[in-house]
Amino acid sequence: MNKSKIVNNQNKAIAIKASFIAIALFFSMIALPFEVFYLKAILILIIIVSFTLNFTYIKISKFVILWFTAYIIWGFLYLLLGFFNENEGVSSLFSIFFIWPIIYLIFISRIRTLEIFKKLFLTIKIASLFISLYTILYYLSLKTMLINPAIFHMAMQSFDMINPSEYDISAAYITSLMYIVPFNISLLIFQKQQQKSEILFLWLLLILNLITVILVNRNALVIVVVLSPFISLILLRIIEKESFFSFTVSLITFKFFIFIFIFIFITSFFFTNELQIIFDNLILGFQFSSPEAASAYARYEQFFALIEGWKKNIFFGNGIGATLEHFSRNDKYPWAFELSYVVLLFTTGLVGVLFYFTLIFILIKKNIFIAKINQEYRIFIVSTLTGMISFMIANATNPYLYTFEHMWALFTSLAIINVYSYQTNRSFNAKY
Repeated sequence: MNKSKIVNNQNKAIAIKASFIAIALFFSMIALPFEVFYLKAILILIIIVSFTLNFTYIKISKFVILWFTAYIIWGFLYLLLGFFNENEGVSSLFSIFFIWPIIYLIFISRIRTLEIFKKLFLTIKIASLFISLYTILYYLSLKTMLINPAIFHMAMQSFDMINPSEYDISAAYITSLMYIVPFNISLLIFQKQQQKSEILFLWLLLILNLITVILVNRNALVIVVVLSPFISLILLRIIEKESFFSFTVSLITFKFFIFIFIFIFITSFFFTNELQIIFDNLILGFQFSSPEAASAYARYEQFFALIEGWKKNIFFGNGIGATLEHFSRNDKYPWAFELSYVVLLFTTGLVGVLFYFTLIFILIKKNIFIAKINQEYRIFIVSTLTGMISFMIANATNPYLYTFEHMWALFTSLAIINVYSYQTNRSFNAKY
């Protein structure tokens, strides 16, 4: 074996080890957000060092590089505008709009083969199983008191030992559910491409996921779970150019809603109060003008306050980290608001918002392009796009993408592009 082959094999071995480290980090970000901080910091440092030492072995799709470059420049320009305007929150948001995207680009550079991407897929499934079992066990610990509820510190916000039925699950991993439950639902569309054992596991996972959705009781989560089958079917229709009323699509839709009907019917015997609370909260969530619906009313006030602030700088906005003069949702962080896309309009203006959503549109279009010409990638693309779109819908109500721990939901769809580019040796400067 010549020297170049030995070096090449050593580089591949290092890359494989780095990939496993990346998968461990990925699991911790999905299932343990804002936990095990030092472990994550070590894993990130190892990946960055590996990237630096093996820079010549790094292969990143031209499309991915261009997309990230545009995204980072967009963020940097509006950070500069924020600095120029002396916005109070600009320094706090600097890492979100500049540093973290660069770190994620390094992560994606380690994902070059379909085998590695399949490991990421499996990681999402395992993380979703972990989250569901953790939440269900916490709920059972409150109901039966056979297990000390205090050991479930991630899920626990408050509980009453005298009245255990009064509980509130407020874990950071709930945000991950807004991606992974729609993701798991979309995988069931592709039953022909999976083994029977995988399909059975997905049905079991879906049951556990839906029970978790009932227990955590978040309006945004319920809405995206309901919408996710339609998102998947729309994507599939665009890719395969099938009619919504085709036999395949109709059969999938019929099976899914029969399953949902049976699931709700059975769970209604066990979770009567929880289902009633979900129904009541959904109604309250849309009563924007009623002060009794505190959360909805706060967003109602916030919406109009942000729109008034945006009107002062319609085209280019007020810069990242801007605050409102007579309105604040958080005295400690006056630049923080729930309505992410209205905040985006307020801080970046029409030009910034159009640029941001153009980048998202290009990302979706590129994924669809790959799915059309390569059937093997369809299961990965439809599921990741379903998860990403669902997550972005939920993001409208809370700034989930404003944290390093949850930004993976946006960038996973870029990873599959990088894989396809590497596997097929395409430059991605080709036409869509």
